[in-house]
Formats: sequence, C-alpha cells, structure tokens
Amino acid sequence: MFARVLVAVLLCTGLVCAQSARRPPYPPGGKVVVNDEPFALPSSLDDLIRMSPLIVDGTVTSVLPAIHGPNPNAPSVRTDSLVAIDAVLKGTMPNKSATILLEQGGGKAGGWDVTVNGDTLVVQGERYVLFLAADELSDSTKPPGLPRYAVLGIWAGKVKVTNGKIAFLPRAHPQLHAYDNTDVDEFIQTIRDKIANPPQTKGAPIHPTPPAARQP
Repeated sequence: MFARVLVAVLLCTGLVCAQSARRPPYPPGGKVVVNDEPFALPSSLDDLIRMSPLIVDGTVTSVLPAIHGPNPNAPSVRTDSLVAIDAVLKGTMPNKSATILLEQGGGKAGGWDVTVNGDTLVVQGERYVLFLAADELSDSTKPPGLPRYAVLGIWAGKVKVTNGKIAFLPRAHPQLHAYDNTDVDEFIQTIRDKIANPPQTKGAPIHPTPPAARQP
C-alpha cells in the first residue's frame, strides 16, 4: 500500500514539474498594482515625528524618467523625483544640500505600468510636507551629490499641500487624517511644537530604518 502511495506521489510531482517546465514566461509588460507594506506604520503624528530622521517642507521641481529593473519579466519599476527643500523641520540635510532625491516605487518603464496601492507618484510643482528616512539604494542612476530619501511608511509620511491646506494620503492612519484640511502653516507649527516638547512616552520604539529599498 505504501509503495502505491509513493508511486502516486512521484507521478504527481513529475506532472507538476512537467507543467511548470511548459509554463510560458510572464508577459513582457503590462499594467499592475503592487501591494507594498510599510516597514513601520505610524498611527499618530507623534509617532510619525519620532520615527522620521528628516522632516521637510518642499516642492517637487522635477520627476525623472522611471527606471526598470534588470529582469524584463518582473514589474520592478521605481521613479525618482527632485524636491527643493524650503524648510527643514527636523534633522539635517547632508552637505547642506537644498535638494533631495525622493525615491518612490512605481512608474512606467520597460513596458510596465506599475502603481503602488495607496501611494501616488509626485508631480512637478506639487508641495509636500515629507517625513523621510534615508534610502540606501545606490546605483549609477543616482545623480552625484544628491541625498536619496524614501517616504516613511510609503504613504503615511507624504502630506500634500493644496491651496494652503494639508491632506494625508487615503491609506494613512485615521488619527493622521484628523489633521486633513489644516492650514499648512498651522500644521508646520504643530510639528515644530511637538519636536520642541515631545510626549513623555517611556520605551517608545524608534524606527529610523526606511522601508526595504525597492530594488530595480
């Protein structure tokens, strides 16, 4: 009886292998939505401030061409943008740079049209208050002398400013959405006040490490 079961298992295993070998490759392109999950997801503005090594108020000056990874059959695309820094609310800009390179997953390259669920690519001319962590991704596509950063929590730390009012992206924690439609100057002052007088939270975790860099 055992021998019969073993033979059946081996036959099934061989069939699966044969089917896998005949499986056609993934299509060389297409439109996909990627469900990235944040390395850390802040649930309050205090958390967001504490977890962010750098907080800035800046304007997108340029969106660079999207970059596709080395595997043409994988929807691995990222888009870098240049952000001119108008004010540093927390942290220090490397080399006193007035511009950063903002890395985001998604974009159109290599026949792929990739969107990250819950995130949207920035657009030239848009203003944001950004909660950032250093992105260690390093390759030949990075312009020399520009520090590269990623938004903390993918979508949580990207606060758009429209007509002088702020808004968190839809997938941010509900507590963060309590600040939506706040005047940007008031919001920035709130951040400054919280930095100057942090809450006394004993043993609160600090997560300066950014989300895992999306390898192209």
